[in-house]
Amino acid sequence: LQARMRELRALLQRHGYDFVLERPTLLGFETAEAMRNFREQAIAHGVPEPLFTAEAPTRAESLRIRTLGAFRVTRGQTPLSDRDFGREKARQLLHVLAAHSGEWLPKTRLIDLLWPEADPDSADGTFRVALNALQKALEPDRPSGKPGRYVLKQGTSYRLSEDAWLDAREFERLLAAADAFEDEAAIPLYREALTLCEGPFLAEFPQYDAWCDRERERLAALYREGACRLARLLVDRGDAEAASWAERVLEREPCAEEAARALMTAQAHAGDRAQAIRTYDRLVVALDEELDVDPMPETQQLYERLVNLDGGAVTSL
Repeated sequence: LQARMRELRALLQRHGYDFVLERPTLLGFETAEAMRNFREQAIAHGVPEPLFTAEAPTRAESLRIRTLGAFRVTRGQTPLSDRDFGREKARQLLHVLAAHSGEWLPKTRLIDLLWPEADPDSADGTFRVALNALQKALEPDRPSGKPGRYVLKQGTSYRLSEDAWLDAREFERLLAAADAFEDEAAIPLYREALTLCEGPFLAEFPQYDAWCDRERERLAALYREGACRLARLLVDRGDAEAASWAERVLEREPCAEEAARALMTAQAHAGDRAQAIRTYDRLVVALDEELDVDPMPETQQLYERLVNLDGGAVTSL
């Protein structure tokens, strides 16, 4: 709710409709009482009171960082280029902070990650140069000596502020919200979360060490689990869209059996049993070539039911 209210305030402010949250209008609240009730309940659920005033900070003024696929940073409406970062290490420092979103990272660890071969006597100065370049790229108008809005400091530790919109963080938030439902109410939340994933985490930077690999694998697992849950929900209501989400998982992970089962079921429900059997055959090949294993028993049982399926028994899958 807090995230949605921030987005709403940003849109209203960007297009000149601040009054929608401030007085009854044809576009918003019908009465002043309805407006007050909404405001009181929203604040009780944790929405910051300043979001209901025209002076509230907006997403449009904030930093947006995309890491799921192509790396992109936007400050307000301005995309940042390599030239804006000035130094490659400044951009890499942002990558590390994004990969450990929410964690306080000691300066010594940041130096170990980014300059593992650095001379201890010069490492501190090298770090300060990269940090200053990053701060300048993110907040070029910040007065000298004023604390950063997006890169926070606590003692000698640093982390990325929640004032920065980070797609990976939003992805996890939406998945957690969807997981709270066990019915079709979760579908739009899963869709919104999964649509944020344009590719693997920091996909353009395969040279990064284990600190990036772990986050890349963790987020890939969350994507797989979320897409499979969405596909199952869509299969249960007979929605053909289920197949497309299962296929997206298999494009990334050909051995994902849960996705293969969802796709086989969706294809059978669509009346294409032959295609469902071919999906199983491709899975068998992928498992053999990549893992040297057979499909799990539940996958084999689904295949056997498909092979022996009577024309009217599709809904029993």
